[in-house]
Amino acid sequence: MFKRTKGYLLLTMLVLTGLAGKLHSDTLSAKERRHLVVELKDSRAALLQAIEGLSSKQLNYRPGKKDPSIKECLLQLTETETHLWNTAQSAVSREDRPPSSSGFNDADLERVVPMQLPYLLHLQPTQRKKLATSEVLQILKDNRSEMLRFAKTTTESLRERTCDTQFGSFDVYQTILLAGYCTEYFTNEIEKIKAGKNFPK
Repeated sequence: MFKRTKGYLLLTMLVLTGLAGKLHSDTLSAKERRHLVVELKDSRAALLQAIEGLSSKQLNYRPGKKDPSIKECLLQLTETETHLWNTAQSAVSREDRPPSSSGFNDADLERVVPMQLPYLLHLQPTQRKKLATSEVLQILKDNRSEMLRFAKTTTESLRERTCDTQFGSFDVYQTILLAGYCTEYFTNEIEKIKAGKNFPK
């Protein structure tokens, strides 16, 4: 009886404080949040494993004159991920909420990166060429740590906010998810460079 009365009192307090209306929320579902966190963690781990122990000669090796080195892949990833993360943060901080105009389902989102990124890289200048590899990695790690912290704790309605990115218009959730897919793309490119027959040993 006491537990039932306590439950009624709690419900009454929620209604009076306006919280009852927020029990049904447009924030991330548990499944969405888990998927985002796993993608950000796993893609980061795979990238760090791919470059672990590489020498300066290996990092700067080019398979061909016009092909990027591993360090250049990291530089381009830094530019792309920083752009996506800054765009997502700006969208969250806006007071107005323009309707999301993403034309992609989450399940189809992964194919956007390999379709568009090679073309976009020709248009995207690298601003951090003079940075050491360790500095580039620190930027990537800092960005990813911030994204993970945000993904784990945010109560913002990420589906209701639009981001105009270099890939197109997406909601905030999808924009952050794209950062993980970009990491996967560049990790695959790095593995291809390492697998080349002339890659320095």
